[in-house]
Amino acid sequence: MHEEIKKMLNHVTEYATELLHETGDCYPFGAFIDRANNVHPLEMEIDKNNIPQLQKVVDALNTYCQTEFENKNIRGYCVSYEVRLTLGENETTDAIAFDITHVSEPNLPLFYL
Repeated sequence: MHEEIKKMLNHVTEYATELLHETGDCYPFGAFIDRANNVHPLEMEIDKNNIPQLQKVVDALNTYCQTEFENKNIRGYCVSYEVRLTLGENETTDAIAFDITHVSEPNLPLFYL
């Protein structure tokens, strides 16, 4: 795995863990790697009086990042969101998915926490 991907994955897992400990919840967020190989957090500002559906937030984060990625303004990005995983027959668990895109590895799997 490319070092930039590890760096970004460390950043988002640490942030997700902090969110879970502080709030018990994990609202969609992301991170991106700039052209100088620095990781930056990415969140949407939310009006507490008009909270959008979670999928709309995920879509907006993906759209923004994909546009920046295609314009070569960033080297990679990660969008993180809550999911429900099926572990076995009749067994499920909540998790956080990390969907990563990076210039060096085009077909990365989803990572989970």
